[in-house]
Amino acid sequence: MYFREIYGFREDAIGLLLALNPLIIVLFEMVLIRWAESRGRFALIGLGAFLTCGGLALMPLGRSVTFVVLTIGVWTTGEMLVLPLLNAVVADRASPGRRGQYMGIYTMAFSLAFVFAPAGGTHVYDTLGPDRLWFGIGALGVVLWAWALGLSRAFPPRPASKEG
Repeated sequence: MYFREIYGFREDAIGLLLALNPLIIVLFEMVLIRWAESRGRFALIGLGAFLTCGGLALMPLGRSVTFVVLTIGVWTTGEMLVLPLLNAVVADRASPGRRGQYMGIYTMAFSLAFVFAPAGGTHVYDTLGPDRLWFGIGALGVVLWAWALGLSRAFPPRPASKEG
């Protein structure tokens, strides 16, 4: 909606731009995750949330295709940090016999977000305007980063499991 209404892009151009997200993921996610393996997960999850939200918050600040490519790169980098590391944290926090339950609850919560977030975001977009939506998401990213840093102190990494 935003790319069409505000940027004036045609739908085929929007599709090509949004195709950058999976392309970047295919090319760089494993390299990024290998790098992240030896670092604190919560801190990187927080950074990833900040980048994801911050990339979206950048959108009102430019109007060129190059600028959109930059914002997609920023939020995709954040996504590559958050999603795999958050899965790993959930699995690590569970005892071996309860991993399935933990992952099931996590997946259900994630799925609920995919159900309710579009309706909520569209409501904010329609009632308060797109700039407030994007800047609000950016502010949320700062809160999530701070929260993740707090969690990194409250929940230090567990020792590596001997399971295969």
